[in-house]
Amino acid sequence: KRVYEVLVKPSVATLESLGAHLAISSAVRDPPAEGTIFCYRYRLDGRRAAQSGPATLTLGRMALRSLTTREQADLLYVVLHFGAADFRCGVTPFRGDVQYAEVEAALFSKLEQVSFARVLREIDRFFPGRDYTLRDLFLDERRRVARSLLDGTLRRYEDHYREIYEDNLRLMEFLRELDSPIPGPLRVAADVTLTGRVLEITRRARQGDLDLHAVETQLGGVVDLARRLTAHLRLNAVRRDVEALVIERLRAVKEGRAPAARAKEAADILELAERLGLRLDLWRAQNLFWEWAGTPPATLEREVAERLGRRLWFEPSFVLARAGYAEAAS
Repeated sequence: KRVYEVLVKPSVATLESLGAHLAISSAVRDPPAEGTIFCYRYRLDGRRAAQSGPATLTLGRMALRSLTTREQADLLYVVLHFGAADFRCGVTPFRGDVQYAEVEAALFSKLEQVSFARVLREIDRFFPGRDYTLRDLFLDERRRVARSLLDGTLRRYEDHYREIYEDNLRLMEFLRELDSPIPGPLRVAADVTLTGRVLEITRRARQGDLDLHAVETQLGGVVDLARRLTAHLRLNAVRRDVEALVIERLRAVKEGRAPAARAKEAADILELAERLGLRLDLWRAQNLFWEWAGTPPATLEREVAERLGRRLWFEPSFVLARAGYAEAAS
């Protein structure tokens, strides 16, 4: 009984708690106006949102129906988001358009006067009962909302770091010329800014906006600058982008789509990654190349296949034999 009361009963979802979950989610990201969540159908109507300083107020109506029990609810909800992870949500039965208009006028007029204390008092008056917070979201959605909030926070701070970096770049270069250490806050600004530049270059490469020569030139310049400033590039995301570039080209080779050009590009990318010190996970790329080698006739010139095989850490003679190449003349 104690286990049930402590661990099970508080986690049981009711229509009201489901409404709070949807309300808080809708204040962070725009969900579809209608949809299904678990075994419930929902419909969102009459949503209004306004911002005052860091705070955002969202008011709306939702209809919920259980597909299992056919239980239904028509709810009015409000969410006051103060910023970061600070949410206040209230849910109450919807009693008609007159009620909605009264609540809307009371809450949004107080928000325009930037009186958060009065807004909270009005929320308490119109939405009696328990308050819901970010912790009342279902776990998966709680994680998604946390990532969304974190991304927004990081973007804001990245702008500040970029400004610090650009204002102090010449000072940092001068300190390195003197063989003096760069102060921690300035080095962090360099870390964040230069990592962002590397990610932007690889993103544009994946979209086809930059050719490999431009990618190599720009990445090389950023990496050299990072070394001079003793900046630490966070390259996990960069590795994923570079691995994706290699895999896209190996897939084209396997499928016979301009194989010679794609194979050369793959080898060039692998050489560039090695020069930049990127330690790639080549498992998928190696499998694609191995599958290509096992489906003759070979679509690459021997020298191209040998170069790409070496870059993928194959024993050249072994993979060339699998691809059906004759042994090179001694």
